[in-house]
Parts: sequence; structure tokens; C-alpha cells
Amino acid sequence: MKPKISILVAAYNVAEYLDQCLKSIIGQTYQNLEVVIVDDGSTDATGAICDHYKKSDKRVKVIHQTNAGLSAARNVGLKTATGDFVAFVDGDDFIKPNMVEKLYDNLADADIVICGYQIFPGSKNILPEPKIYSGEDATIDLLTNQEDYMVVSWNKLYKRELFNDIEFPLGKKHEDNLTTYKVLAKAKKVARISDPLYYYVQRQNSIMQTISVSEHLDIKMEASLEAKEHFASDPKLFAAAEIAELLTVFAFLNNIISGKMSGDTVKYTDWLTENKQRLFKNQFITTKLKTYINLATKGGGAFYRVFRKIKH
Repeated sequence: MKPKISILVAAYNVAEYLDQCLKSIIGQTYQNLEVVIVDDGSTDATGAICDHYKKSDKRVKVIHQTNAGLSAARNVGLKTATGDFVAFVDGDDFIKPNMVEKLYDNLADADIVICGYQIFPGSKNILPEPKIYSGEDATIDLLTNQEDYMVVSWNKLYKRELFNDIEFPLGKKHEDNLTTYKVLAKAKKVARISDPLYYYVQRQNSIMQTISVSEHLDIKMEASLEAKEHFASDPKLFAAAEIAELLTVFAFLNNIISGKMSGDTVKYTDWLTENKQRLFKNQFITTKLKTYINLATKGGGAFYRVFRKIKH
């Protein structure tokens, strides 16, 4: 018999979307599922929809809790899950009928499988290049390339044991930035497939759509600094975390120059000047990044500002 896989659904005021979400999970071609739905203090019909599915399918477990946020809901789901593997589906998203089966079939001896996803509504597909690599190399990939398909938690199948000493941070937005790199680093092997098996639904009042550019970058900076601390005793992963910090500094610079956020570019060009020699010794620094650093540290950053404006 195939192993039990727990699908963890965090749901808060998503009554308009939840039926589609749960139907897509219940109808999976992979049958040995446990579906754990955490109703995070919803004030609409979300709770009632959860209870309806619990009554109609014995594989469904429902937890109603006082609103505590997405991280708290996921943590409760992880504590409740009894499957050998876990996957996350947000309550306003949905998945293809064969997502779980496809991920499991590509697991082999890996600890995590990553798939592509489709942004909905629309037809934009995010398709990772198929790959099998170590957990260390996957962590380096996340930190040094910052691709969303590596960062988000919901397009992946994980061995449950990877979360034994890892929780999502309470009270944080973009909690995946602060969590996924830790999980990847614990994996022995990670597999990627390009199939877009997850539908990521963009809605106007979701957390992802309401957060500002500056807030998002503040979280990315927090994540990179936390990663440096987390990997302080591992020179290779620490170096990758330094690149994540560098990429975030350039993201701040680029968004200030383009007018997408307010701020003083001097703060970031000064940081680049102070850290230039150290960064140039980083084993993951690219020629492109070295060029950007050189441009940003000459003429008070004027060369880089002109370069960005011409490029865009």
C-alpha cells in the first residue's frame, strides 16, 4: 500500500474559494490521503464548508481555532498530520487532479519534490527546470537565485520528518521566506519537475497582494540575515546567504530608482562600498553582480542609477 500523505489546508475567510480548493484535493488520483483543514477563526462560511467536507469524507480532519495567522494554522496542521509525507495547499488555491500522485511518483529517494505552478486567473506558467540535487545545493539555489518556485511552500511534497524541529514563524507575512531554506537544508536529496500542478490564485485582498514592495523587501532582508545566522557554522551555506543579502540590497536600490518605493539609495550604496572586498571573495559571486557592485560604488551610485534607468 502506498504511504499516507497529509494535505494541510490553512483557511481564513475563503468561503468563495474553499469549495473549489477542497474538491480538487478530495478528487486526487492518489487515494491514501489525510486532509487536515485548519479554519483560522473565519467569520464567513469557511468553517461550515470545512465541516461539510469532514462529514462527507472520512479522510478529512477539521480544526477550528481563534484567528492566529497563516503560520499558526500551518503549525497546527503539522502537529495534527499523521502522514509520512506532507503538502500545503492554501484555502484559496486549488490543484490538478494528479498533483499528489505525480509528486509522489517523482519522489524516488528524494526527501522533497518541487513542481511548477500556474497563476490563476490567466495562463502564466512558472516552470522549474527538471533537476535532482542535494539538499545543500537546493538551499544554495534558493538563496543565490531567489526564484519564487523555490521559496514558496505550497508547490512541494515533503517527508514529514523534515518539520520535526521547524515551525513557521508566528506573526510574519511571507513566512515561506523564513522557513523553506531551513527545510531544504535538512533534505538529503531534492527533485524538481516542470509540470504546473498547482493553481496559485491571485485575489485582490490576499496577503500577497496587499503587502507593499518595501514590506516585502524588509522580509527578504530579514530572511537573508536570519539565514546567515542559521548557517553561521557552515561556510558554504553562509556564503550563499550573503548573496541573498546582496540581492536584496540591489532589490531595494532598483525599486527606489524606479520609483516603486521611497527611500535613500545612499544607505545601500554605502553598504556595498563597505562590503565590496568581502563580497568579491564570496564563492558564489557572479561577474554580473561584480559589475553591478562596481557601478553602484562609483560616483556615489550615480553610474548605477543611470544604468538602471537606461535598462528600464
